[in-house]
Amino acid sequence: MGLTAVLLLLLGAPPCEALEAYSPSAFASWAEKDRVIVLQFRSPSCSVCPRQELSLERLAQEEPKPVPVFLQAHYDREEDLRRKYKVEGASALLVFRGRRYLGSSIRLYTEEDIRSFLHQILLQDRGKPKQRPKRRPGPRR
Repeated sequence: MGLTAVLLLLLGAPPCEALEAYSPSAFASWAEKDRVIVLQFRSPSCSVCPRQELSLERLAQEEPKPVPVFLQAHYDREEDLRRKYKVEGASALLVFRGRRYLGSSIRLYTEEDIRSFLHQILLQDRGKPKQRPKRRPGPRR
């Protein structure tokens, strides 16, 4: 573990700069583009979060684009969101494709673990038809 990681753990680091702060409008704008969104829940008291944030920051800067969009939500402030998706604790990662919820995991902090989790979730989603709006019934013939 590098010196910066140790300092981040000791000082209770603020959110990473590469991870966009969660807001309903930010989420909606990325969801409209049908992007893969990874939502991280963080808390100042979480011991895993700083290591997880470093890994997410590295994954966000990887070259083969498009990479998922990484958003960060505060565990204590986003209570409605926590209840809706049954988030069990800080350091939870929720994955969406557009507005569609794909899955979640908790306490993953290495790049390899996060990458394999995302790969597994996206493979399960592959081939499923997109949700279509309901058709208006036409006249009977």
